[in-house]
Amino acid sequence: MLSELIGDIYDAALDPTLWLRALEHSCIVGGSSAVLYWHDVASESSAALHLFNDDPHYTQLYFEKYMPMNPVFPAATFIESGLIYTPTDIVPEAELRDTRFHKEWVEPQGITDVVCVNLEKATTSSSVLNIRRDGTHGIVDDAVRQRDADRAAFSARGRDRPVVRSAQDGAGGPHRNSRQCRGRHLPAGAERPATG
Repeated sequence: MLSELIGDIYDAALDPTLWLRALEHSCIVGGSSAVLYWHDVASESSAALHLFNDDPHYTQLYFEKYMPMNPVFPAATFIESGLIYTPTDIVPEAELRDTRFHKEWVEPQGITDVVCVNLEKATTSSSVLNIRRDGTHGIVDDAVRQRDADRAAFSARGRDRPVVRSAQDGAGGPHRNSRQCRGRHLPAGAERPATG
């Protein structure tokens, strides 16, 4: 199962239409929903590039209201590509649970933990794979980290195309005002801007 997932991620880096399958398979091995997104701390902007099994209402709320409240940024941007981390690696659990972001956005969705990996990073931005876990999957422990480290191992290897550029291409490019993902539109402005 894990080797199939790693293969799916490699394939998706080359063919952006395959990201949904890769995200779905990431959940099969330990999550309830998954998102590939990018975040730029300098411009305070972010966009979901591909989503699997997310709640469209909460996705929209994240970009419209809660993104600036996410306590893991900007610190998460500076974590090395390919390294597995969770929000509690950045913010102590008690402090995290006390944030408005956690109380109003994380808890209502039943998210118990998130496995994160920066697939690529630049000076002020990163492309991130998040696998959200609910009560059926529990929190991330050492066994989960070891298993998920294999998922991220591909990010340190050479690829023909950057993951974010590939994902952006599959989302319709940078010039659209809105983007349809799984039959629904994300908010206007939720696109990754064109880069040099």
